Order: sequence, then C-alpha cells, then structure tokens
Amino acid sequence: MSALPQPDAETLMVESIRADADAQIRAMIDSANAAAHEEKIQIEKEVQDAREEILARARDKAKKLREREISLANVEARRMVLAAREQSVNKVCDRIHAALNIIRAENTIYRRSLSALIREAAAAVGDSRLRITVSEHDRGVAEAVLTGSPKCNGEDIDLTFVGQHDGGGCVGQSHDGRIVFDNTYARRLALAMRALRGSIIQEVMKHHE
Repeated sequence: MSALPQPDAETLMVESIRADADAQIRAMIDSANAAAHEEKIQIEKEVQDAREEILARARDKAKKLREREISLANVEARRMVLAAREQSVNKVCDRIHAALNIIRAENTIYRRSLSALIREAAAAVGDSRLRITVSEHDRGVAEAVLTGSPKCNGEDIDLTFVGQHDGGGCVGQSHDGRIVFDNTYARRLALAMRALRGSIIQEVMKHHE
C-alpha cells in the first residue's frame, strides 16, 4: 500500500490563508447581520415613537375640538336661556305697565299711590323747601293730595307740572336744584327690571359653569 503524498509548505500556507479569509468573511457577515438587526430594531422603535407622537397629537387635537364644541354648545345654551328669560321679563314688564295704567286711571287708588311717592321723594331730597313735579295729566290728583297747606312731613312744597311723566309718579327736587330724586313709575320699574335681569343672568351663569 502506497503512502499518500504530503502537502508541501506552499499548499499549507495557501490553505491557512484561505481559512483565515473565510473566518474573517464570516465574522464580517455576522457583524453586518447584527448591525442590520440593531438598525432594524432602532428603526422600528423610531417608527413606533413617531406613531405614538402622531396619535398623541391627534388625541390632543380631538380633545381640544371636543372641548371647543362643548364650550360653544354651553354658550349657545346660555344665549337661548337668556333670550327666553328676557322674553319672560319683557312680558312681566308689559303686564306691570298695564297694571300701572289701571292704577293711574283709578283716582282713589292712584291718589294713595302718588301721596306715598311724594312723601318718599320729599324724604329722599331732605330739604325744608322743595319742588315736586308731576305730569299735567295728574294735576287734579296731585293737587288733591296737597290740598290745603302744601306741606308733606313738614316741608314746604312747590307743585309744578310738565307735559308728561310716562306712567305717573313724581320727581322731587331741592330748592337750589342740586338734589333731584326721580320717583316716577317708569324709573322705579326700570330699576326693578334691571335688578331682575341681573339676577337672571347670575342664575343662568351659575347653572352653566
């Protein structure tokens, strides 16, 4: 049996270089695969982070839109309630005007009312001598109220007349003209309506906060 030929030194060197090159190539391939895998993971993470950021912005935008829609709905609800209440206030005001006209047409009732208004105006002015102004329409009633000595609570009163005080009542004025107290039905009704509207607005706002 013949012996196998032994590789010479040059062949061994070539094989060694080839094996070393193969090992380096495999290492480079493994390193490239590992880097590619890490890059893939990083890209997937960045994509997920971007997706979450976009979704968060979208959710925040949707939330703000919903809040804005709710706010606008509340504003509209307040407006509708206020409009309805304003209509009710106007109806009340109209009924009061009608009632005051009835009172003014009844001399006995209006005389008592005008007497109280004159006394109130005199007390508010607080002058020993004052001027009470009433509508020419109410001359007879006013003169009947101040029949005899024109005094009210001890004050000297000059009774004057103008063309019209809408709805009746009187205006008191100090002798020097510095103090004026409007005690007409129109002013008293306007103050009452203003207070009523203010309370309605506060109530509506409180229930729609």
